[in-house]
Amino acid sequence: MQDSSLSAKRGKGSTEKPSKPRADFPLFPHATKRWAKKHKGRFYYFGPWDDPDGAESAYWEWRAVYIEGKAPRPTAEAGATVADVCNRYLTGQKRKLESGEITERTFADNKRTTDLLVTVFDKHRPVKSLKPSDFSDLLHRFAKRSFDYRANIVTRTRSVFRYAYDTDLIEQPVKFGPDFTKPSGKAVKRAKAKQLSKTFTATEVWQLLDNSDGQLRAMLLLAVNCGLGPSDLGQLEQRHLDLAGGWLDYPRPKTGEPRRSKLWAETVEAIKAVAAIRPKPKRSELDCRVFLTRCGESWHKEIHDTPIANEAGKLLKRLGLQQRGRGLYGLRHTFATIASGGGDLVATQVAMGHAANGVTQGYIDFDATGKARLEAIAQRVREWLFAGRVAQ
Repeated sequence: MQDSSLSAKRGKGSTEKPSKPRADFPLFPHATKRWAKKHKGRFYYFGPWDDPDGAESAYWEWRAVYIEGKAPRPTAEAGATVADVCNRYLTGQKRKLESGEITERTFADNKRTTDLLVTVFDKHRPVKSLKPSDFSDLLHRFAKRSFDYRANIVTRTRSVFRYAYDTDLIEQPVKFGPDFTKPSGKAVKRAKAKQLSKTFTATEVWQLLDNSDGQLRAMLLLAVNCGLGPSDLGQLEQRHLDLAGGWLDYPRPKTGEPRRSKLWAETVEAIKAVAAIRPKPKRSELDCRVFLTRCGESWHKEIHDTPIANEAGKLLKRLGLQQRGRGLYGLRHTFATIASGGGDLVATQVAMGHAANGVTQGYIDFDATGKARLEAIAQRVREWLFAGRVAQ
């Protein structure tokens, strides 16, 4: 039983560790003011000092599942389990994938999150038994990963359990606690300030272009001319290009946001050269793709390290231009930096397919007079690039 004299002995706000309620109590008081157990070199936490009874109950529940492996599947009274929630969430995500609301990559990212949850929390564990300390421990697992990675863990995990509550799979919202939050804006800014630049100089871009040919050279030109990323390049279709007029009209596959860019003459020429030697598509659904591998397959894969990014990475390494955090996507950063430097941020956002910022952008007609603004930022980036050529 809980010793009511514990609080009186320690006093409010005291950090003095309490004694065990009884000699055979299976937990010990941890410095984090929780009852804990050490198993195979790892600490497990079961409740605050002031609730030893609740902590012990949680411990025996945990031991039955994790140590003895003989806990039965929770009864209906125990409520939905972690597996129930994750399976229901993935079913909803699968339907969104089939209807085109999300991409295969988004679905894969969400599945990785649910796989993580059933592994860390155990698939048979009732959701209502999850405590803020469980989520704090989950996030602490990734303390050495990037802020972006941790932010994604928080966002996707919260989405899973919010979905469970919104669909009446659980009766009460999950309490994540104050520690299970995305890194602060200040922390992110400090981390980014320490990072090496992701952009390329004009001289470096020319090194890439002069040491590539065929499809890779055309891709590099599209990346710096229009700010396309590896996924964009791999999914680019003939219908997105007006080579006669020199325009790219290509909604971003990732978000569906409209995107329009003026193509340089050099980019048009490179794309035409690729069309003349384009491999035969291996599958009918690839007939419309601008770029295909030499085997006639798609350059696009729903993974972070796409074949295009890897191919560009080999070139960067060969030229001695490889550095941590900078790859083919760095040309998109470069385009954004140079294009926006002329002051027309709205036109830059349209060219990159970024969501409208504010009401005014929604009223701008980029089919008419706005074309001149898109031509202007394309010309600005081209002049920057060719100035670097002269400087060599």
